Amino acid sequence: MANNAMSYLLEHVSEQCFCQQSRMTARAVTRRYGAAFASVGLEATEFSLLAALALGRSASIAGLADHLAFERTTLVRNLQRMASRGLIRAADTRSRSLRYVLTPLGEDLLKKALPLWAGVQAAVQGQLKSNEAATALKSMAALRRATEKCHLACHAFHPSTQETIMSVASEPVLVIGATGRHGGTGAVVARLLRERGLPVRALTRNADARVAPLRSIGVEVVTGDLQDRRSLKVALEGVSVAYFTYPIAEGIVEAAANFASAGRAAGLKRVVVMSMGASHPDSPSHLGRAQWLAEETLEWAGFSCLHLRIAAFFFENLALLHRADIAAEGVMRNSYADVAVSWISGEDAGKLAVAALLHPERFGSEAAVYPSGSRSYSQGEIAQLVGRYLGRPVRHETISREAWRERLVALSAHDDRINNDMAGHISALGAAIRQARPSNDMFEAVMGEKSLSLPEALASGRLSFS
Repeated sequence: MANNAMSYLLEHVSEQCFCQQSRMTARAVTRRYGAAFASVGLEATEFSLLAALALGRSASIAGLADHLAFERTTLVRNLQRMASRGLIRAADTRSRSLRYVLTPLGEDLLKKALPLWAGVQAAVQGQLKSNEAATALKSMAALRRATEKCHLACHAFHPSTQETIMSVASEPVLVIGATGRHGGTGAVVARLLRERGLPVRALTRNADARVAPLRSIGVEVVTGDLQDRRSLKVALEGVSVAYFTYPIAEGIVEAAANFASAGRAAGLKRVVVMSMGASHPDSPSHLGRAQWLAEETLEWAGFSCLHLRIAAFFFENLALLHRADIAAEGVMRNSYADVAVSWISGEDAGKLAVAALLHPERFGSEAAVYPSGSRSYSQGEIAQLVGRYLGRPVRHETISREAWRERLVALSAHDDRINNDMAGHISALGAAIRQARPSNDMFEAVMGEKSLSLPEALASGRLSFS
């Protein structure tokens, strides 16, 4: 039985809740308009999207989502369904932003639906008093603006991330790996958060020259070591949300345990983890198995975690691992079969991490997700593209797991970004992949654009083969 206070609140929910009243209104209105559009085989949502696209109101999925107040993943699913029906198609554009335009079939259905819309619109307006129609539209627009303005204060995100947005807006986001040199996702995360005006604290083992770019954009830099729990206290003080990443090297389980223990003591609530697709207890790579155990450790600590198990290889590896052989012999030697797999840039992986920090609801309800890049390439295709960029022939050659591991170990003597553990990890994964692994559309659904392609990455100067 509800007490007096509960009864009072429940009466307000029943009579004055903006959410309940707007949803009741939306259901009634959608049913009425949808019934009219059914005669031409359209749903009310499809009509709204066709109309917006026909007007050219948006240059991207992100813009269309903002214009129509859609959640992006829902919008992408609707657009893909409409594309499968032949109502719209992806526009031919050099931009990375994915755009859709109407097909002739879509235009024809929109023309048939417009008189139906006009009829329902007139009928509904006829049931309203002279000034009620304009007042209703203004009130709905005002409610929408008010809801958006209080978005942060209302904590209106994913249920598992209560308090996250208020924390991000008022407390520093702790970024691990902001001076990392392999992939560089930490630096991307720190930069993009600062571009949004959010406070950022970066943990680095050494305050060397690499911290200067961070300080120049207003990042607070603290020194500490994930292998020393005592050194993490200052970094985690007053932090509720953190970005965790670790080099492709041994020690991640111990690092996660230290971070989890210090984080619990400091009141850390939520962690976004830059993981790998190979994170699994039965991974062919020892580092894949260690990554999975590290993630389990963070989960056991009680944090709300989102593990970004990137189901793609980083473009940055191409220059790091193959530069010497390409320069000397025009060949890319590795243990990969010549099958297509997904590829992504460190920049785009960092963008996903920022989206996970600020908009976790875009990733669904699972604690671990597997976003890939938007494009897949075989080793042979990569060799051709790199050769075209360099202006000389480059070919791919598959060698044994052991031979490639030995080659990478030899490279580590001249490049400290490569180590024995990385050599074993990468060569094991290469040997394990013998069938094509297609890309998925999670990046596009979350970001509203396609990830960087290899030709774009090469043209940008991000990959150095000199």
